[in-house]
Amino acid sequence: MAGNSKFNRICNEYRIKSTYTEPHSPWQNRCENIIGVLSKKLKARRARRRIPKCVWDYHIVWEAQIHTRTVHRNNHTPLEALTGDTIDISEWIEFEFYDLVLYWDDRDGDSRPSIGRWLGPSHHIGSALCYYILTEKATVLSRTSVQHITAEEFETTEMKARVTAYHESLDKHIDATSEYVSEESGDDFVKDDETVPIGYEPDADIT
Repeated sequence: MAGNSKFNRICNEYRIKSTYTEPHSPWQNRCENIIGVLSKKLKARRARRRIPKCVWDYHIVWEAQIHTRTVHRNNHTPLEALTGDTIDISEWIEFEFYDLVLYWDDRDGDSRPSIGRWLGPSHHIGSALCYYILTEKATVLSRTSVQHITAEEFETTEMKARVTAYHESLDKHIDATSEYVSEESGDDFVKDDETVPIGYEPDADIT
């Protein structure tokens, strides 16, 4: 790291002690371990749920949010250990990433709901419990009026036709031939139950 770099100037200004890894030794950076864990989770879920690559940035943020709000050791979540606060998980318990949902453009819900895919909490737009939604045109909106498509609704001929039309439109807008991965795609697929070496603790460096 250059001695007069912007990073070093900020560290010096705020008296932040910095350390460095040796060249070609990424394992010395504790963050690299967790980045690998999150990447494996992302690839496995992407293949299992047929999630397009174009939403990877929303996806990796969601995986990190879930990881930091899940207890791994010492009966505390990483976020709780860091802040000392009891963590509110209400924004993450209703939906899983890329769930099929209905959303409304008006607060009262009088209009006909549209079909979309859930991409996680939207913290910079709207009020509490506002979510990112992937539309049929592959654009992302933030909406607070969102709910699951129930099993009963999904069994109707009308809803099946609407869901099919949504996916056909989405595939057309994102070029589905290059956006999806499957189990046959080799390295892009990681099984959730893959064998882990005895004694391996992916979260050992996270408090």
